[in-house]
Amino acid sequence: MSLLWWLLLCLVEPARAGMIHGVAVENTSSRPLARTKVRLQSVAGSGLRSFAEAMANRGGQFWFPSLPDGRYVLSATRAGFAQAIYGQKRHGGSAQLIEVKGDSTTFAELRLLKLGAISGRVIDENRVALAGINVIAYHATLPLRQVTSAKTDDRGIFRLFGLTPGRYYVRSSAHDLEDGVGLLPTFFPGNTGTQDARLVRTTLDAEVTDIDFQPLPGKLLWVGGIASGCPTGERFVKVTLSSDTGRREL
Repeated sequence: MSLLWWLLLCLVEPARAGMIHGVAVENTSSRPLARTKVRLQSVAGSGLRSFAEAMANRGGQFWFPSLPDGRYVLSATRAGFAQAIYGQKRHGGSAQLIEVKGDSTTFAELRLLKLGAISGRVIDENRVALAGINVIAYHATLPLRQVTSAKTDDRGIFRLFGLTPGRYYVRSSAHDLEDGVGLLPTFFPGNTGTQDARLVRTTLDAEVTDIDFQPLPGKLLWVGGIASGCPTGERFVKVTLSSDTGRREL
């Protein structure tokens, strides 16, 4: 075969390359998850190297064409869902490598599980709903670290979502009622300290419900003072109040 004929053959016949394509779906309903971010990583030695990213279309579909030979890891992320990795048997488990060789084509379904949630009601002494109460979820470790928070609606209902699997403390914030009575920060099911608080365990694709409790009444204290030694010209100074339940900037 002459050199000229070989060059013409290369121009006519495209180079062989593999492809990975698939669909991202919600685990419980199998509905397509539009706008899911899909990431492809290549295996390089004993580690992974970022190779390409794609955004799933309205039908949840994605494509990675023209891939060179090699082994790849495929994963997907979307707000409100745990990361999904192709081939995982359980959350946090090992991935299944996708091998691309020549013009091979692999179809992959990525099933995304929703992050956990905790919901319940905050009530008064007559079991009537309390609206506008801030409720906080903390990781069950000391010192406490706030994960998320939400205010109760007109039904006294709160919903804390976007929680990874684990154990949490649920606590209401201090609050002043209309008659001047103060509500102390109270842990579920009705204690001011973590020693008697009940842990709430969350899992993926599930919501823990009926976390109902009544904040304890008590006297709330005010802390005030004067900040001295401030830089000249500064009108506002940031003050941080720290306690065993976290930090608050004033």
